[in-house]
Amino acid sequence: MTVGPDGASGSEMLTILLSERPRRRFETGSRLFHEGEPPIEAFFIFDGLVKLAKTAEDGTESLLEFRGPGEFVGERSVVDGLPRMATGVAATPTSVTPIPRDQLMTCIRRDADLALTMLSTLAGRVRDAFEHVLDLRAGNATSLVATRLMQLVRDPTFDSIRTEHDGTIEIDMPMTQAELASWAGISHRSAANVLQQLRDDSIISTSRFQLEIRDPTELSKRCLSTTPP
Repeated sequence: MTVGPDGASGSEMLTILLSERPRRRFETGSRLFHEGEPPIEAFFIFDGLVKLAKTAEDGTESLLEFRGPGEFVGERSVVDGLPRMATGVAATPTSVTPIPRDQLMTCIRRDADLALTMLSTLAGRVRDAFEHVLDLRAGNATSLVATRLMQLVRDPTFDSIRTEHDGTIEIDMPMTQAELASWAGISHRSAANVLQQLRDDSIISTSRFQLEIRDPTELSKRCLSTTPP
């Protein structure tokens, strides 16, 4: 669900609720909530970026998705009432408004537009997850990494960490190489090999904290979808 920075989404109840509740600030690496916790609240993101990660039985952590300004995070567990399926971590300094479960559910019950908007958003995320599963079956390591890198280039969620200078797109990286690998659904070694090949081909350059997309058109050709940027 994406709404304006003032909470405007066609829902007066939500706008009022957001205006009445205090904001909280989370620095990079701070956890908003933990996997397995009861869903006592959802968080509306005003600025920053939140990543959702899940821990496997062997202790390894996989990056699932990102949420950005104008979106809720933690709302799925609030809606179904089940323990949180993932951990929410601030990928950049982030400001949010926590909304208690009972208050958000009251808004959803009383406001059809808000309910339909949230339903549409949840359906879209299910569709994205299904498409990624199909990509895993159809793609190779290069196409899977390239598709995720192009998401950083195109997706409005990442507007706050993305700038463009003379055709080069600079991204303040919100994740490690290992997290990129898990986000793409491949091994760390495979992701490292793909990134090295993309560097050798002068498509990207990387440093510890920044990614530069030097040739977005060529990167797009290596995705599963070849729609130009």
